[in-house]
Amino acid sequence: MQPRYPKVQVVEPVIGPVNAKCRVPGSKSVSNRALVLAALGASRGPCELSGLLHSEDTEVMVESLGKLGWEVEADWANARAKLSLVGKRESSKYTIP
Repeated sequence: MQPRYPKVQVVEPVIGPVNAKCRVPGSKSVSNRALVLAALGASRGPCELSGLLHSEDTEVMVESLGKLGWEVEADWANARAKLSLVGKRESSKYTIP
């Protein structure tokens, strides 16, 4: 069954300030950058993120961080992730060959 829309939709201008909340969709690039920054900060303790976009790219980033030694608990249904270092490390400095 097709939804029925009115033939004419009157839009009234807003008078005065609007008190509203709007949740915009997450960004793949911003989510991946936040995951990397959270991983670097996780050397000082667990780091929690919210508002992450669930995409193939962010899943690959989470998997990659896991292979590099971070524990990442991703809760995609709630757009959240918690990162922490697994085991002890001598230094929080990492070298990319």
